[in-house]
Amino acid sequence: MPYGAACAGGLGDLSLGLTSGLPWAGDTVSFQLGNLPPGSLPFLVYGVQRAQTNLTAYGMPGCTQWLSPIGSTFLVQNGSLAAWNWTIPSSPAAIGVILQVQGAAVSAGGNNPLGAAVSMAWELTIGMR
Repeated sequence: MPYGAACAGGLGDLSLGLTSGLPWAGDTVSFQLGNLPPGSLPFLVYGVQRAQTNLTAYGMPGCTQWLSPIGSTFLVQNGSLAAWNWTIPSSPAAIGVILQVQGAAVSAGGNNPLGAAVSMAWELTIGMR
């Protein structure tokens, strides 16, 4: 389920879409980060808890980090898009875990002093078929 709001980058708001089916244990979940300006450095942050951190103090006025991150991964940009595929462990311990994911990108000439933007976030609950 998507939540929160994006903040504008060089081409407007970054988009983050779930491009796969439901997050079942043992399956692959796929996200697509879009509206990336040319030459961006796109990445995703992920965690297991929602948060609401105003990023103004970090040079990103109007931007919010919607989760408490425990990790991140850099993405490869292809045109204005970047994709991420994650295979969910097929362990009973994964069932019921709630995962938060948010996209971000740094690009030259961005709309704020840091030159970065963030997408809205997604919350996924891992299930079992």
